[in-house]
Amino acid sequence: KRKLDRTATRRELDGALRDLGERYRELVRAGRMHVPQELAGLVQAVKDLEGRLEAQQREITALESEQPSTT
Repeated sequence: KRKLDRTATRRELDGALRDLGERYRELVRAGRMHVPQELAGLVQAVKDLEGRLEAQQREITALESEQPSTT
């Protein structure tokens, strides 16, 4: 029982940390928060991953919209 409780609490903490990170990112994007130097590398890594994800999505969309050849 205690292990299940610990696992549930860990999931809840993970969700709260994810929500915190997403909210922080939104505030940084909106220019409402300054990024401390200690976090600049992490913020840049997130931006890079977001750019890569967008590029991958565009590629998938383009591939899905192609007509299959009849040859």
